[in-house]
Amino acid sequence: MTKQFVLVSIVVLSGYVASYVVDVLLKEGYAVRGFAAPVSSKNPDFSVVAIDDVATGDFTEALKGVNAVIHVASPLAGNGTATESLNSARNGTLNVLRQATAQGISKIVVTVAGAYLATKIFAEKAAWDFAKSNPTLDLATINPPFIYGPLNLNFPLPTVDRLGPNRWLHALVFGETGRPLGPQLPPFYVDVRDVAVAHVRALSVPPGEYKRYLISAGHFTFKEAVDYIADAHPELRSRLPSLEGVYHFLTIYPQSTPAKPQWISS
Repeated sequence: MTKQFVLVSIVVLSGYVASYVVDVLLKEGYAVRGFAAPVSSKNPDFSVVAIDDVATGDFTEALKGVNAVIHVASPLAGNGTATESLNSARNGTLNVLRQATAQGISKIVVTVAGAYLATKIFAEKAAWDFAKSNPTLDLATINPPFIYGPLNLNFPLPTVDRLGPNRWLHALVFGETGRPLGPQLPPFYVDVRDVAVAHVRALSVPPGEYKRYLISAGHFTFKEAVDYIADAHPELRSRLPSLEGVYHFLTIYPQSTPAKPQWISS
């Protein structure tokens, strides 16, 4: 049986999610090619094609022989002006969609709305507008909230400023003694490994009119995280921020055990 060949867009700023997508694809028997990724692998089913700019690059070589595309790459908010970030995310997504469809690739999965970033929202709208005018395109979008989880040791480790949402968890145990707890972000989250599985499962979903998948594992507050760390790792208590004056952010939400989306099968 011929292996399905999947192209995954990876850049330094978004390699966290993409690295796990690559791992899941390889474990499930796909051949994988990454672009815009300064990474290497000993796995013969993983190769890399260098592309300088997702928004303007030529993917001709990267797309040769590819059956599907998973587009994860996006600029990090705060790099450049707001207008530059929005245009870069939108143009990058459209560039991938245009070049893939031009080469007859119809199955495309795009990561959108990560951590509620406006760049992702605008990129998703552009993707669905493109899909409406290209009916042969079988598009799926994956919409996660804040993404947390372990780093992928098979890929280069990022610096602290490249940790994404994990940097807020990092700040809980690294900082000045007695510092106040930082501001609470929207509390909804998902594990990076589940996000990766969702991308790969979306490849096998039959074509449909509107495949927009919202994924979430539930919610937690930084106060709850501090309480958990203090109980589970008492040796770290002296490094945790002060909870003095912190109120419980989620008193309006009932505690519950979230169910896994039914379309994702393990």
